Amino acid sequence: MTWTSNTGSRPTGALFATFLAAHALGRASAVVAMTATPAVESGLGVSAASSLRPVPTCIGLVAGIATTALVCGWWVVPFVGAAIAGTTAVVVLAVRKIGGVAGDVLGTVEQIVECLVMIVRDRARRPPFDLVAVTLRPVPPRGGPARTVTRRRSTATRRPDPRRSR
Repeated sequence: MTWTSNTGSRPTGALFATFLAAHALGRASAVVAMTATPAVESGLGVSAASSLRPVPTCIGLVAGIATTALVCGWWVVPFVGAAIAGTTAVVVLAVRKIGGVAGDVLGTVEQIVECLVMIVRDRARRPPFDLVAVTLRPVPPRGGPARTVTRRRSTATRRPDPRRSR
């Protein structure tokens, strides 16, 4: 299997580091969400959440952020910001809709954070409104550039031109 980036070139060390950071922050975010949010009444998430303590959770969070800092350097700041935003959004929605977190919600937190980290990395390489410019640009028709077609009225409804009658 061959991986390519958006530019069509082979992946670089930065792309691989982004994958590692996304995974580390996704897992750390799920652990934080499991500890900081009440679990729903039944399911596997209840037993896992009840066994977590704050100190091991903090160690897991620090390990995730440290791994990201180690492989990505200063990128840790926007990546952690994306992880906080994604985790908060999913957890708030889960608490409103089902009353807490379950195993599926924790998986969703992990996947959303991974996606957001990769989107932040990808968007940082482009102008901020590049996506909008691409989607709003007019597309020429298949036959080439657009042609203007002029239609003439039929002679039955056309008034005689006074300039031509002379």
